[in-house]
Amino acid sequence: MKDKYLIIGTGKISNQLSSILLDHNLKPTVIALSKLDNDKYDDINQYFTIIYVGYDHFSLCKNISKLKSFVKHLETRKYKGNFIFLNTQGILSNHIIQNFSNTLNHKLDRYLLTKRLQSKILNSSKLDIIQLYLPIVTNVSGILDLLISELKTCKKIKLPNSGNNKFYVLDIKKLAEYIMNSSLLGRINNFFIYSSYTSLSQLIKHHQIDIIINDDDNMTLEKTSFMSLLRSIVSTMYYCFLRTNYRHRNIDTSSSNLDSGRLSRNLQSLFSKHYIKPESLKLLNKKI
Repeated sequence: MKDKYLIIGTGKISNQLSSILLDHNLKPTVIALSKLDNDKYDDINQYFTIIYVGYDHFSLCKNISKLKSFVKHLETRKYKGNFIFLNTQGILSNHIIQNFSNTLNHKLDRYLLTKRLQSKILNSSKLDIIQLYLPIVTNVSGILDLLISELKTCKKIKLPNSGNNKFYVLDIKKLAEYIMNSSLLGRINNFFIYSSYTSLSQLIKHHQIDIIINDDDNMTLEKTSFMSLLRSIVSTMYYCFLRTNYRHRNIDTSSSNLDSGRLSRNLQSLFSKHYIKPESLKLLNKKI
């Protein structure tokens, strides 16, 4: 039983976790969130560990209903294994970012709102649930991996605070090893894990990228305004009531992380923040 894992979700993190588990002669079963059917998992206790990382990009309500139904199924079957929910550092922003301003835009962000609601479902459950809050995950062809690749083709770049703002990252291999090697028994909430505390300038040096870094003192960060709030509200409502058609919907991953010698607006927002150093964090955390 201890070699059987169920991974819910088929994104980049899920795929890499599955690959690493297979390399260690374990037996991961991977299922897409859209195909999660509780009736097919009557013998759910055959899985020593369940890793829930699935996210529906097109339906807020489906994310909530799927998790709520699955948790109820685990409770009904008296699941005794490890149920690990991979959450995001975004809902811990006020604990890990210096001088964080909790704007309405942040509160209404569809992804973060989904994760907050899911966390409430988990916290109200009688199950022993492990919530791991993840920072930027690397080695998954994710946003930071792609940015580093793009920077290798540039001669100069403008970065917020010249790339010296610190943030947390988590190597996917470290995450997999932690899940495999830890007993992970008992309820753990607000458990923030990371593998390094670094900056863009340090990563550029680590990857030996020959590039000139200038301070971006003219960033175009989106300010809280009536229109931006309206977009957040409309987006949240639209993706709550929208009926997902998985056959005809794709996630656009073709956009560049760079724009005219500086970071894209989303990355400017991400890397303009400075994260609190590990020894000053006032929440349960672990470097792995």
